[in-house]
Amino acid sequence: MYKEWNPTGTKKLVVLHGFTGSPRSFERVVEMLSEDIHVIAPTLPGHGEITYSYETLEMHHQINWLEDFLQQHKLKEATVLGYSMGGRLAMGYAQKFPVKQLILVSSSPGIELQNDRDARHEADQNLAEKIRQNGLDWFVSYWENIPLFESQKRLPVDVQQMVRSERLQHDAEQLATSLEDFSTGNMPSYWNELESYHHPVHMVVGELDTKFVEIAKKMSARLPNATLRIVPNVGHAIQVENPQMFGTIIEDVL
Repeated sequence: MYKEWNPTGTKKLVVLHGFTGSPRSFERVVEMLSEDIHVIAPTLPGHGEITYSYETLEMHHQINWLEDFLQQHKLKEATVLGYSMGGRLAMGYAQKFPVKQLILVSSSPGIELQNDRDARHEADQNLAEKIRQNGLDWFVSYWENIPLFESQKRLPVDVQQMVRSERLQHDAEQLATSLEDFSTGNMPSYWNELESYHHPVHMVVGELDTKFVEIAKKMSARLPNATLRIVPNVGHAIQVENPQMFGTIIEDVL
C-alpha cells in the first residue's frame, strides 16, 4: 500500500512516515510542492493493512522490504525522506544500498551504548504489552500526550483530530510488534558509520525538539556531506506543525 502524488514529475521523492503514521502524514506538505516533484509514500511494515511476509519487523527485514519496494516502482534514483522511525529505516537502508541523497527529519542513527539500547528495548517491550492489554484507543491517548508531541497541542483542533484519526487507523497487535522489533533499542547503532557515508544528507529538526536538535548537531559533525536546518517554533513533527516551511525545505533540497 502506498500513496502517490504528481506521477509525471521528474524529481522522485520517497517519503517514509513515522511510528503510528501513514502516507496521510504528508498530504498537507505535498500541497505545497511543485508538480515537478513525484512523491511516493509507502505504508511501512507494522502499519495500516500492509501484508508482510517476514517473520519479524526488525531492521534487516525492513531494509529488504524497502529495497523490494524501490526496485518494484523503479525508484532507485529517488531522494529518500524519512521522518523519525522512517528516518531510522532510511539510514539503515543507506548503509546497505546506495541512495542519491537523504532527507532525515527528527531522526536518530540509533543508540550508541549497548546498556542504553538494552534499557530502551525493555521499555518498548513493556509498552508493547500494554498496547496488547489495553487496546489501540488507550495507546493513542497515551501516545499523543508524551512530551515529544507537546508542541502539537498548540495546533488547531481539526489538525489535532486529523493526527489522532490517522493513529487510530492501525492495528494494536501490529503496532505492538513494530514497537518491539523496530525499537531504537533493538536496531544497530549507525553512529560509527556516519564518517564513511559520503552521499548528501539533509537533516531537519524542530527548534522546540531539543533532544533531536542535539542529535542532529552531533550527526552533522560526523557526516562528511551534511546540511542541518532547524525550523523555528515547531517540535518533533515538522510536517504537521508547519507544512509550508517543510515543503519549502523539500523544494530547496530537490
